[in-house]
Amino acid sequence: MIRRRRRGPVYHRPPRQVKKTLNRALFSAATLFVLSIIIGFAYTFFSDKGTSPTSAINTPATPAVNYNIKPRTSDPNAPVGVAVESFSSLVYPGGQAYLAVKTNPGAVCVVAIMYYKTTPATDAGLGPQTADDFGTANWDWKVSPAAPTGFWPVNITCSHNKKSGVVQAQLDISQP
Repeated sequence: MIRRRRRGPVYHRPPRQVKKTLNRALFSAATLFVLSIIIGFAYTFFSDKGTSPTSAINTPATPAVNYNIKPRTSDPNAPVGVAVESFSSLVYPGGQAYLAVKTNPGAVCVVAIMYYKTTPATDAGLGPQTADDFGTANWDWKVSPAAPTGFWPVNITCSHNKKSGVVQAQLDISQP
């Protein structure tokens, strides 16, 4: 008779024992989960003890800060500076365009768009503008549907107290 050697002990658990072990593991996991939720609530409750809604009501409110922004006063002898603040440089024939410049408060500004170096744009909304108390002048106009496509110079001239300043931009009119 040939005997087989066992290489090591083989343990077989009966099905009842496996079921008991599995039930104990699930019960332990559920218990740990519930305990962690309870501990989380307790931590939140006790850590916020000093800042309850009733204590917030009793504290004096901080006074409102009044930011009274005042426009700058310009020196009548100051040179007139002009800078483009925002500009819709790419537009389509028949589309809307926008231009805003910063200059001296009270300066009168004029926009001139020249097509082909000799033809001025006559779009409504390109008339003279007076800069507000903060030195902003802006234009919002509809580009003529017959405006030629291309890159056209935009000259903005602002005058104040017999002095003037000029800035130039470029308008790109292209087909949609």
